Amino acid sequence: VQSYLRNSPKLKAGHLVLVGRCGEDVVAVARLEVTARENDCDVFIASAAIGLDHRGKGGPMADALMLQIRETAVERCRGLGKQEVLLWGKIHSKNLPSQAMVKRAEFEPLEAPSLKGLEIWGVRITVE
Repeated sequence: VQSYLRNSPKLKAGHLVLVGRCGEDVVAVARLEVTARENDCDVFIASAAIGLDHRGKGGPMADALMLQIRETAVERCRGLGKQEVLLWGKIHSKNLPSQAMVKRAEFEPLEAPSLKGLEIWGVRITVE
């Protein structure tokens, strides 16, 4: 997770970084790119990472990260006056743990895999 933070591209307007901590340790991180459109809000999950010590343990850390991503996306889009959020990301077709994580968060495949094997997964959320 820490190497992700060091190697992450520079943030631009509308980008957010979420950092999950357990005591002093950084255990999860995500980078979101938020774009307000005419009728909704587009939130691209540019990346999400779980610390090595927390991977493969049934997914509670990943599920907590996905819940925080969802809540942050809704909160940000509500602040922009939007009533709907498209929350989405790209996952390699061979990355089964990440696919399982987003399925638990109610994401669905939105497009067939690209030639590079990347598949777009997403969920539409009504902002209340």
